[in-house]
This record gives sequence, C-alpha cells and structure tokens, in this order.
Amino acid sequence: MNWYDHLYMGEKAKKQRYGILEGLREGKWQPEIYVIMPSQNGNNILEILPSVMLQVPPYQEQEILLVGVAVTYWEALEVARQIVDDLYQKTGGFRLADLINRKKETRIEMLSEPENSEKGTMRGGLC
Repeated sequence: MNWYDHLYMGEKAKKQRYGILEGLREGKWQPEIYVIMPSQNGNNILEILPSVMLQVPPYQEQEILLVGVAVTYWEALEVARQIVDDLYQKTGGFRLADLINRKKETRIEMLSEPENSEKGTMRGGLC
C-alpha cells in the first residue's frame, strides 16, 4: 500500500490521523474508516472502499495508492468531492494521474533552485 504525498483527509479523520494511518499500515480492523483510491476501471475517477476491504484478496495482493481517508461514508463522499474539485481546478480535466504527477513536479521544482539564483552560493571556490 502506498500513500499519496498530499493525502486528503476528512475533518474527523484529521483528528485521529495517527491512529487511523497506523491501523491501515498494520491491517487492523477499522469498520468506520473509508479509503479513497484511483479507480481500478476506466469508467470512474475514484473508488471509495471500507478500509476492511484492503484485507481481502483482490485488494490485499495489489499495490494500491491511497489518495484519501475518511471516518464515515458521508465524509468519504466529501473528501472525494474535494479531490475532484482540486483535480479540475489545477489540471482543467479529470485525469487523476495529471494531479498526482503535477504535485510531484511542483515539489521537485520547489526543492531545486535555478542556476542563476540570487542567493549567495559558493561554486567551485571561495567567494
């Protein structure tokens, strides 16, 4: 199981973040927890599943990317809506891969400085 770098979490889920994520990693039974992941078929953008489904063979054997976590089904619907809103606002479309790759590229750009940076840097010798 993999986590999206900018994991979306519902309001209730944020309050219990550590316990929920630890429980998901360890495969604990958490009946009220729902996970949101990219759709396995090409007809939908996202899938919402009870977290206990991650323990059954079709999902247990796959490498899954979780993009959102919520405490109730209604909260999961709200988190999925937020993901789709962000997806459309930031990419202008509905391909989830575009949002995921865009976030990675943005993070890489923020970490790397341009060569002609105005910050004082030492290159090859003493300044």
